[in-house]
Amino acid sequence: LQPLAEAGDPVAGCMVTILRDRAQGRVAYDADAMATTCIDAAAGKAPAELDLAGNYRSGLIVEHNVAKAVALYRRAADQGLPVAQKVLGDLYAQGIGVPRDFATACGWWGRAAMQARNSEAQRNYGTCYLTGTGVARSETQALAWWLIAKSNESDDKNGLPSWVFQSEAEADRSADALMRRLPADQVEAAQALARAWRPKPE
Repeated sequence: LQPLAEAGDPVAGCMVTILRDRAQGRVAYDADAMATTCIDAAAGKAPAELDLAGNYRSGLIVEHNVAKAVALYRRAADQGLPVAQKVLGDLYAQGIGVPRDFATACGWWGRAAMQARNSEAQRNYGTCYLTGTGVARSETQALAWWLIAKSNESDDKNGLPSWVFQSEAEADRSADALMRRLPADQVEAAQALARAWRPKPE
């Protein structure tokens, strides 16, 4: 495992950390559970890749390494895991571990927003439509996504990290302003889109 870890393999790095900690008697965490996470990540299981990515980002068990975290988030996101897609969008928006790129961020937020009840991704995606970043500008679509996010706010209060591009309060204010300013037919169209929305897993 050591040569693989030295070559930058995040899963091998995880296993080497656990083995070294056990050999030196300094395990202050559930080593068996962490080893299972590493093994599952090696098998390409997206939830384990997400978990291991969070460990590399925090540096609590394995070393702090944003590049490895991004690689693991991308693996999980490519498999269609909405939380990983949302977090990867956040990282692109902030330029953490990747070049700052709002269009790419909007692409990842959009994938998460379409397939899961993730109000943060949906609020962010609404802002992408308002600004025309990564998508064709559309105030109707922006309003629709903010309304969708509003309907899902109670579904994703689960303690996940929230590096949001637009806060809940800002989205609500923006939605209210659009509803006052847009013609009635556009507001009705946005409301209809929001009512018709259903998660579409990849």
